[in-house]
Amino acid sequence: RDGSLDQGFQNSVIIDKNEEFFNARVLAIHEDGKIVVGGNFDRFGQGPNGNMIVRLNSDGTIDQSFDPGSGFRKFDGSVREIIPLPDGKVIVGGDFYLFDGTLNNGVVRLNQDGSLDSSFAQEKLSPLEDEEAYVSTISLLKDGGILVGGRFSFFAGNDRNHLAVLHDHGQLSDVFAPFGPNGYVLNIVSQRDEKIIVTGDFNRFNNQPNNGIVRLFPNGE
Repeated sequence: RDGSLDQGFQNSVIIDKNEEFFNARVLAIHEDGKIVVGGNFDRFGQGPNGNMIVRLNSDGTIDQSFDPGSGFRKFDGSVREIIPLPDGKVIVGGDFYLFDGTLNNGVVRLNQDGSLDSSFAQEKLSPLEDEEAYVSTISLLKDGGILVGGRFSFFAGNDRNHLAVLHDHGQLSDVFAPFGPNGYVLNIVSQRDEKIIVTGDFNRFNNQPNNGIVRLFPNGE
């Protein structure tokens, strides 16, 4: 409790071919104490070559039972968000276009063993003009929906300005179909009363002046 290093936690080394960009950006902890780490790296310690994602045991050692294959792919891309689910699966968002050789742009769900959950729709992000498209934040809604935010203007071929709601199987919902923010979303928090707080780089929301933070009703209004 004095802030000193916990010597019982394994200190693994992040390995990246391009040393200028590597990082561990985000982590999530399962109920069993296992830790999922995401970011921009080729490999973590002596674990499988899972680009951008790895799972650790509670003592920091590599969990070899989690094998993401070739992992996520995109030059200078990164995993930006990880949401652990009660069944041991994880929803992952970020700046990528492939997972283990399969086209998956921005958001995927992985099984307990790190493989792709093919029952989750392979939604596609589209950028605004020439900007990069990515998912930076994800929040689970009480009705089972999945709210994703980031930097995009289309989601699954439909107009969505930086916010989109998915059904639990990954298909796009009609909620949050209005204008939304005029800039990218950084964080989403769902309150106990089901209202939603959104922050980001914007100064208008649904064509109304709002600088950087808004609170929404569950229907997106």
